Amino acid sequence: MATSAPGALPDFADPIANHARSDLPLLVDDMTVSAALDRIRAEGVGERVIYFYAVDQNRKLTGVVPTRRLLTAPLEARVSEIMIP
Repeated sequence: MATSAPGALPDFADPIANHARSDLPLLVDDMTVSAALDRIRAEGVGERVIYFYAVDQNRKLTGVVPTRRLLTAPLEARVSEIMIP
């Protein structure tokens, strides 16, 4: 991605992958909330995370997990029980 002056228009020819975040931990939908929180603590998160992505064993997206749901769910609950499909 080419750098530009502040306020300059973005380069729309730039591939979207150059702008997408890839530092988010994926949560496997059959893991417990406790295991999900352990993974997040181990891998860390970016500066502002609102959702986590839930995937199946084949890394196919199965849902999203709002941070509030993750933090308030019982530790023994499965990610699949609290995610939004």
